[in-house]
Amino acid sequence: MSELMLDVGQANELKMAFRRHGYSEAEVKKLGEGNFLRGVLGLLRGEYQLTPIAQAVRNTITVVSDLVLQQRIANGKYGWINSNINEKRFPHDVTTVGEWEYDLYHPNCDISSEDAKSRAEVDGFIVAKAEHLLSFGESFPEEQRKYPIIALGSVCEVRGPRHVLELWDVGSGRILSLDCWHDGWDSSYRFLRVRKVQSSKT
Repeated sequence: MSELMLDVGQANELKMAFRRHGYSEAEVKKLGEGNFLRGVLGLLRGEYQLTPIAQAVRNTITVVSDLVLQQRIANGKYGWINSNINEKRFPHDVTTVGEWEYDLYHPNCDISSEDAKSRAEVDGFIVAKAEHLLSFGESFPEEQRKYPIIALGSVCEVRGPRHVLELWDVGSGRILSLDCWHDGWDSSYRFLRVRKVQSSKT
């Protein structure tokens, strides 16, 4: 009997299907060790099991609806805030309200904003907007001390160039700043991305 094989396109389609149904990247990789089709058949036969992300503990943030931007910023207790960050440049986006699963996407290479956004927005994730980043900064204040965190989903112009929000620690304390969209990013940067947590209610 000939070896069961899939071409690259077919294998990628199956992997995407597993990810869409809530299986983690690590689980899909484990399934694909060796012959991917043989791994899928083993799963169907009950020879081993995968655990969907939905059954594991998810990292979530919640964006509430009744706060103005300055209050969201104040809740983060930042040591320094760029004075160009205001309601006019970052008006409230009602689509951000609710509970969101978050992830810090790390390309681990020099990358443009366009490429980072394109690569981050997979499996239902979108790049974070201002409200997501501020909720994250409030909920996880120590994370930005490890590396700079960018929200590519909200863009404003300051004296011409486009800018995005950044959480970082410059040594003297946590800051909420702006960084230029056009300059690109080195391998130290993380990009906050989110996807909406679906209610289990029918």
